[in-house]
Amino acid sequence: PMDFARSAKVTASGYTGDNVPEKVLNGVARPVGDESNCWEAPIGEEGASISLDFGKKLVLQQEKVLLQVVQVQECGLPLKSVQL
Repeated sequence: PMDFARSAKVTASGYTGDNVPEKVLNGVARPVGDESNCWEAPIGEEGASISLDFGKKLVLQQEKVLLQVVQVQECGLPLKSVQL
């Protein structure tokens, strides 16, 4: 299958450390060596968000999204919603 995400423009509400939004486009969904291969952002009052712009309308036959929400409740913030 074609991987349209690799050519998408990615924007996010923010990020922490070296965990920039563009890392979601590399196709690696786990840490490798010192590389986290993830986007991580502070959770503010409005939450955190990430968007992919494909530049055109796509008709997809298959979609694969790996979403891992880590320790949100430890920050004292509720997990409100995830929109795909």
